[in-house]
Amino acid sequence: PPFPATPSTPPGTWMTRFSWPGASIELLASDSPQQQERSAAAIFHLACTNAQFRDEIVASGVVPRLVELLSSGTVVTKEKVAGALKCLCFNNVKNQDAVLAANALPPLIDLLRSNVPALEVEAAGAIRHLATTAENRKAVAEAGALQPLIDLLPKRIPQEQAAAALRSFVNKSSKNERALVEAGAVPKLVDILRTGNAAAQEQAAGCLKNLTVKNHADSERAIMQANGMDIIIGHLQFGAPGVKQQAAAMVKNLVDRMVECLQAIGEPAKQEQGALAIRHLAAFGSEERKAILAEGALQPLLAILQAEDSDADVLVEAVGALRNLALDTGEAVRPIVAAGAVPLLTKLLESEHVEVQEHAAGALRNLANDGMGEYHNDIIGAGAVQAFVKLLGADSPLEVKAQVAGTLSCVTSVYSAHRTAVYDAGAVPALIQVLQGEQEPAADENEEEKEAVTLQRPESAVSAGSAGDHARSSEAQRQASMALQNLAAKHAEEIADTGGLAALEELYKASTDA
Repeated sequence: PPFPATPSTPPGTWMTRFSWPGASIELLASDSPQQQERSAAAIFHLACTNAQFRDEIVASGVVPRLVELLSSGTVVTKEKVAGALKCLCFNNVKNQDAVLAANALPPLIDLLRSNVPALEVEAAGAIRHLATTAENRKAVAEAGALQPLIDLLPKRIPQEQAAAALRSFVNKSSKNERALVEAGAVPKLVDILRTGNAAAQEQAAGCLKNLTVKNHADSERAIMQANGMDIIIGHLQFGAPGVKQQAAAMVKNLVDRMVECLQAIGEPAKQEQGALAIRHLAAFGSEERKAILAEGALQPLLAILQAEDSDADVLVEAVGALRNLALDTGEAVRPIVAAGAVPLLTKLLESEHVEVQEHAAGALRNLANDGMGEYHNDIIGAGAVQAFVKLLGADSPLEVKAQVAGTLSCVTSVYSAHRTAVYDAGAVPALIQVLQGEQEPAADENEEEKEAVTLQRPESAVSAGSAGDHARSSEAQRQASMALQNLAAKHAEEIADTGGLAALEELYKASTDA
């Protein structure tokens, strides 16, 4: 570039020394494409350098000529000019007004349609920084920028700036929000969350978050219908910091729509969608669980558990959601117990579906695992112990046995009367059987493959014979040994007579040898 740019040069010094504004305008006025390119590049560089340079550029009167070159210049000139306008508009309403007054929007929108990635990026960036006030957003809408920006979302290179421009476009504007949703932008924004880079994902998440701020039902339903809640909530745990921040704000605003999906009786796909979203969100943290309960999700979840004709996939997700909602302790989970969840979960231990059994046992384990025994009476009184003993003695999968043994370990950890209840239910022989490492039946390969494909969840399927089986067996044995140790506080002789001590010694020896 034809300028002595050095880090030590104070702002404005060389510009004044070389009479930069007048010279640059003269170069821009040249008919020479090369001169125009060099001048546009210089202005672009300076506009991106600091606020003082940006103010001097606008004050020089060069903006109208820059806008002319958006239409008449070479591709290089157009790129540098659009980039310069982008920088001039950054965080400066006065400069934005100057750019709009020069009628920059029509040629910028033409560049959005140019199919030249560099031009698309800079034009979208310029519109992004123009659309920061209500008046400017109105101007952008009236100029017809919305659809061209949406059309850029699937394109890898310009999608970050396009999503950022749309994020600005819908900010605090119900009218623009409706227009964006009706134009079909939401599925494309969700796709960026799945496949885009971190910078593009942050802008897409920010745009989607802005769609939820005003709690407009149509906007929020569009996000739910785009089947993006799994990836959105996934970003809460694994996303880059900027994406995580936007996703966190968004999902909290969407809880009411999740509940609405749960209540869609006769629409299993929608109910599964809502339950799956709640399941993922409830796993994230205590505040999220409180928000879910506050929005009234509990009763629709329990209604699904209670209904005789609930769709199997919906039931799996609903029980899984309840399991995660029970992760807290004490008063936080009292509404779950008070609403009658324990008897329903106990009944589901008899389900034909392994996942339902596992989640039901896991939910009861979470409720029991408070170290205080606050809900142990509820679990024992519902007949869960008898159901647990039956599952431990049957050909149940190891993951089910691990949850069952874990619940018995919790239930026997506090009160002597509860140990007696568990002992009297015949739990000792069943726990010893788990200690002795009875193998689970081989999994059906087709069933395993179907689960891995259709259930993209944190608990991914593990094929039979993998290291996952050993881990599950070890966990089941560990929980069974803890339950037996708790029971031995009152029934040591009986456990010894049944062979429990020998089984514990064998397990200990095996673990030390390993």
